[in-house]
Amino acid sequence: MIEYSIYNEVTGEIIANNFCSEIDFYNQNISKGFKIVLGNLPYDKYYIDTSDNTPVEIPNKSNKYFYFDYSTKSLKMNVGLLSLDSKEKRDLLLSNSDWTDTVSAKERLSSYSYQLWENYRQALRDVPQQKNFPENILWPIKPE
Repeated sequence: MIEYSIYNEVTGEIIANNFCSEIDFYNQNISKGFKIVLGNLPYDKYYIDTSDNTPVEIPNKSNKYFYFDYSTKSLKMNVGLLSLDSKEKRDLLLSNSDWTDTVSAKERLSSYSYQLWENYRQALRDVPQQKNFPENILWPIKPE
């Protein structure tokens, strides 16, 4: 049996892995725009250098916010996903401090403490307007 991988001949992205006994049959019948390279190459670990049909290891993604861009052959940050997650965190922090934004809280807390909480909550609402959002967020510190 011969193991092979099918890849996009423009981007080098591996789209499938398989094995067969007659590789020539598959080479002749593969869809236009795709090619075959020998070896079972995991699509999330390799791409094919289309200039010489050699496998190249994809750089390790440091976290879920990065993806491999086949057009530039480099890791890129998924700013949309990072932004969504940052806003979810902000919303959770706001929700966890809702108890400070009531009429009774104004009476229960000292004026000073109430104002600290108001400032904190406003700073949370302003997080998406920070200059380097979402890549570098300065999270406000919760009052004691």
